[in-house]
Amino acid sequence: MKTLTAFMISIVMANASLAQTSNRLQVADFKTSANCKQCHQQFHDQWMTSMHSQAYRDPIYQVFLRRVDEQRQGKLTLFCVSCHAPLATVTRVVPV
Repeated sequence: MKTLTAFMISIVMANASLAQTSNRLQVADFKTSANCKQCHQQFHDQWMTSMHSQAYRDPIYQVFLRRVDEQRQGKLTLFCVSCHAPLATVTRVVPV
């Protein structure tokens, strides 16, 4: 839980940083989960086997997102993506 909290705080701080500068953050500005694994093997292994590691790629989420997007004409898409793909929130690049 501490790891998730630290991750979310870093996303909020990155988003605040983005608001203060005209430079946009890029996906390359962030480290991958493999970097975390070097020091936090146990947490990484737990995360990798959880649905959190696949939050954006989850097929049920993808179907739900398409339905909500159609029904709400895209008005809730960013809200959903902010948790399921937090890097997309700060980089404005939605994963494929």
